[in-house]
Amino acid sequence: MKKFDTTLTSHEAWSGVAKVSDGYKQGSSVLHESGIFIITAGHVVEDFHLSGGSVDFGTDTREIIGYGKHPGYAITDSGMYHDIGLFVLDRAAPRDAQRYELYREHDEAGQQVDLTGYGGSSFWSGSNTVAGLAGEYVTHGSVYHQLAFKRDTGDMIAGGDSGGGMFIDSKLAGVHSYTSGDIGVSTRVSTYTHWIDQTTGTVQDPEARSSEPPSRDSVPMEVSEGEGVWFLVELDSPASREVSVDFYTRDGTAEAGYDYIPTEGTLTLAEGDQWARVWVQTLANSNQGERDFSLVLENPEGAKFPEGKEELTAQRVVHDDQVGLAGVTQLEPELFDV
Repeated sequence: MKKFDTTLTSHEAWSGVAKVSDGYKQGSSVLHESGIFIITAGHVVEDFHLSGGSVDFGTDTREIIGYGKHPGYAITDSGMYHDIGLFVLDRAAPRDAQRYELYREHDEAGQQVDLTGYGGSSFWSGSNTVAGLAGEYVTHGSVYHQLAFKRDTGDMIAGGDSGGGMFIDSKLAGVHSYTSGDIGVSTRVSTYTHWIDQTTGTVQDPEARSSEPPSRDSVPMEVSEGEGVWFLVELDSPASREVSVDFYTRDGTAEAGYDYIPTEGTLTLAEGDQWARVWVQTLANSNQGERDFSLVLENPEGAKFPEGKEELTAQRVVHDDQVGLAGVTQLEPELFDV
């Protein structure tokens, strides 16, 4: 579900491009692979009213319970800067809504792109070609963190498209920001991947600790959906040199982006450190029954796994606790800025 399916129809392919509204203002947005964060333009988030905020996926809606703009976001007399933001849904997006990965390369210029948004009375999609960095065509704002496209080479965005997506190979490469004459401008996602990764918890850098590790009995094996759960990663004794290990989540019967936010990263323990927690956020949704997922450790450096082991895994079980559609995801304070 997290990966884009190239066999989908045009309507299904863009089912994760959604309309956002608070009763006063409206814009467009794109569903992040986390399944609960929505990427949009910073100026759509600006002055947004949470009390009436919702996201419409066409087949279903979700309430908005939080939002944030990039810390560098600003609108001044000299232009618009770092025009990207995030909304947080109350629970996982509909299962049939596409989750989109981020485009991480810096080779956008000259590439064919799909444009999406709600600039008209309903959803639309079109195509164009990235002309280059916005700094080659406009002179205001954070122009080297923006992509430009021309009206005479394809479709053009309009009012209401702000926050909609520009896609390369079905990955989110741009977030529509504004037009200047015959030039369309979208925020360049590849320059904001670190901020998005860290804010959504899909990539994390756990804090290693030198204190006494928690007892094994205190490590949670089960979690109620919508809550955070942690995994204990520890050495038998304090590190005598720097140690690192890669980690990532793996589906069992639980699905990344619907039952939990997928995460990955590298844990580094300095000399004297012995343990760390890796947190995973589960998501409230309409699934019933128990589901499970695992944390996988790979590629140890400075230490060894038990003989014959190329990876280590630990499993967690998610319970619905009869929460169902009434549930609200509670973001874990140790993983998110809440």
